[in-house]
Amino acid sequence: MPDTGERFALSASQQNIWDLEQRYSGTSINVISATVRISGRLDFSLLSKTLNLILCADASLRTRLVPDGGRVMQEYSPYTEELFPVFDFSLTDPEGFSHWETAMTREPMQLFDAPLCRFFLFRTGEEQGGLLIKTHHIIFDGWSQVLLCNRIAETYLALLSSAEPKLSQSPSYAIHIQKEKDYLASSACRADEAYWRSMMETPAEPISFKEQRGASVSPVGRRRSYQLPEILNHVVVSFCQEHRVSPFAPYYMALAIAAKRMGAGRRMSIGVPIHNRTDLVARETTGMFVSTLPLVTELDEDWTAEEFNDRLSETWLDLLRHQRFPYERIAELPGLDGGRLFKVALSYQDNLSYKNEDTTVHFSGRWNYGGYQAEQLCIHMTNLEDNRRYTVDYDYLAQLFTDEEIDRLHR
Repeated sequence: MPDTGERFALSASQQNIWDLEQRYSGTSINVISATVRISGRLDFSLLSKTLNLILCADASLRTRLVPDGGRVMQEYSPYTEELFPVFDFSLTDPEGFSHWETAMTREPMQLFDAPLCRFFLFRTGEEQGGLLIKTHHIIFDGWSQVLLCNRIAETYLALLSSAEPKLSQSPSYAIHIQKEKDYLASSACRADEAYWRSMMETPAEPISFKEQRGASVSPVGRRRSYQLPEILNHVVVSFCQEHRVSPFAPYYMALAIAAKRMGAGRRMSIGVPIHNRTDLVARETTGMFVSTLPLVTELDEDWTAEEFNDRLSETWLDLLRHQRFPYERIAELPGLDGGRLFKVALSYQDNLSYKNEDTTVHFSGRWNYGGYQAEQLCIHMTNLEDNRRYTVDYDYLAQLFTDEEIDRLHR
């Protein structure tokens, strides 16, 4: 691991986030925020101790960005004990708390020589409250969020029971950067490039539900959320069990069919976030690994659902085998001219909530929307309670869509 203060370069995924930050400077487009609620046994002194233990054990959470001769570098700041603010909403209605969540999430983060991971504690009742986690995407992704939430829960429960927390030093993100450097100079990278050249040489139409013309569109977005009804939850679970796929598959097929009915061609593309963590060390590392890649598929109206699913599964497995090839290199392939390869992105996420056997303490969590985005539409299918009940969040550009149009699309 680099010594404290030793500078090292950005990864390809981090560089993508930095480029997005420059394009939409002064916004919260790269803020990752989650609210973790704790009910049953709420002790703010132990929660603060939990966070300090984690900050001490995970240098990636102490990453700082520094300008260096016209480029951006990063370094780990030394650990110092922190005091975390506690906000009391016990006399405030839920709407007031929600406004606070939104305001905290949508406030842009300072980029240089400032913390890129922050914690805010809150109380909502006698034994109810939790913390709001706010991080910058350049050092954090969805997988990191789950890692962090699990570590918080495990450490907090250990302290509550007067046990010694089992917190080992987290792997350094610099390991990933070195592995990426080795990969980019390898034959595996050249094989991946050949795959993407072959995939992208036949034009694919980005899935889109709204035509854009003329002037640029504002990145200001809104979110609309829906709980799937019980009968549809059951159908999704049954389909996934029968075909051994994740809920991403049936939802993507429904989305592709909707796009086809609205005039899309036979060959279409959509953005899909890929974890890009291909070994155990990466899966235990906090940092920005995710890469949003174009999933290129075909749809024939004569196919059965099973045939569509089989072809989608083959394409998905091929993409996973070649997932390490950086997005920006795909966009620079001949004929693509560095343009956006998709206008709609689709993701599936589960298990933000930590499961524990202590019935006196319950953890629950949810992602908070930052209010800005680059794509027309970002759709997130989630199952955060692991109870076979799905939520679908539609984050959409407010200048392009109305609530009613999103309602129709969801139906």
